[in-house]
Amino acid sequence: DEWDLDRSARELIAARQCMLGANDAGCGKSATANRASALYAEGNPVAEGPASIVCTPGNFLAQRWMRDAPSSVQSMTYDSHFGIRTKDGSNKFGGQPRIFDELWSASAGNLMKLFKFMKRNPDILVIATGDPRQLPNPSMRWEQDMTNRAIAMMFPVKFVMPEIKRQGTESKRYQEHADAY
Repeated sequence: DEWDLDRSARELIAARQCMLGANDAGCGKSATANRASALYAEGNPVAEGPASIVCTPGNFLAQRWMRDAPSSVQSMTYDSHFGIRTKDGSNKFGGQPRIFDELWSASAGNLMKLFKFMKRNPDILVIATGDPRQLPNPSMRWEQDMTNRAIAMMFPVKFVMPEIKRQGTESKRYQEHADAY
């Protein structure tokens, strides 16, 4: 039941590294991923730093996450996340859960960095969100089907959310449509 946010979040946590997709905006991908990250952080607190990290393809979306997400969530761009290193070459952050929002907008280089990050850190909760019909990244030189195959290989576990939640329940949408005509 995709309307049960906590149940959906627990399924994402159980999958560990998964893709949460939809064909349309407004299906609740980011909200569900954020809830999963928060539930995971409650059960697995970290000593330092943010409770969870959200990575986005661009600054505008990162700023929107900063504005709308709880203060325990740190948002940054993909480039910032993969560029932050300590002197020993490890990532600055520990085992905090990661949400990679709008993954189909990521560049080929960032997809490869994410793949390597997941291989090096199999115990970190990684949830990617996105929809394959969104506009492609302008710097992406791959064809869309290559991007789809790469993401499918990286995330063999995929959850699909078919209903648009911003429009309410199906009966409410039907009534609004009937009232309009």
